[in-house]
Amino acid sequence: MDNLIIAYIDKHLGAKKVIMPNEEKELSKIRGTLAYMATVMKGMFERSYRAIASHDEDLARQVIQDDSIADNLETELEELALRHLALYAPKAQELRYVVAVLRLATDMERVSDHATAMARQVFSSHLSPFVASFPTFGQMVDLSSGLLTAATDSLFKLEDTTYKRIQQELKTIKEFKNNLEQQLVQSLSKDPELSQPIVSFLNVIRRVDRVAGHARNIAVMVPYITQGTLYRHKTESEQDADTLD
Repeated sequence: MDNLIIAYIDKHLGAKKVIMPNEEKELSKIRGTLAYMATVMKGMFERSYRAIASHDEDLARQVIQDDSIADNLETELEELALRHLALYAPKAQELRYVVAVLRLATDMERVSDHATAMARQVFSSHLSPFVASFPTFGQMVDLSSGLLTAATDSLFKLEDTTYKRIQQELKTIKEFKNNLEQQLVQSLSKDPELSQPIVSFLNVIRRVDRVAGHARNIAVMVPYITQGTLYRHKTESEQDADTLD
């Protein structure tokens, strides 16, 4: 994904002066900004896990500070997309792409929100011993991070079948989540004094699960862009999870 993003930024946001119609310039700016937001989103998620695993407060602060960058990028993408729709009345795939950007910006911003909430747990609870005791959590994070990479790669390459693989791998994410929750509940029953860090860890696990869900949401927008087919279906429980702080 990184090479793709570098290529986009170099092409669309770089210093080279390229003469092109205003419509193409605006569309290029949308693509470049979306690529930058994908980089910010994925970096925040990966750093939030490292901050928790190593109890690194400085790293956690970096993640929290970057949340404002993600918020600003979401607003910028919304403004760029709405401006493009108003000024150029795009047709067919270009229209679907610009409409999809409005949804994609929201999903990416929510991933950033989950990463920020995870980073805040570094200051309220010392979770690194729990992370070390439950290695499957690291596997869950790695898989979720991989799904984010696959989803954004599919977006930049317009590969419209990637969402199917992500959908299957979400089942593994759910298994990790359910098993970890069961183990932590058992730990709590044995030692109620651990309630605060266990509840914090349960919250983090839930957010990692939601990040994986947003990876799927990103990937399913690709067949909408390429074919006009919308596979996005979101359950009420998933919507509720996104509203938690």
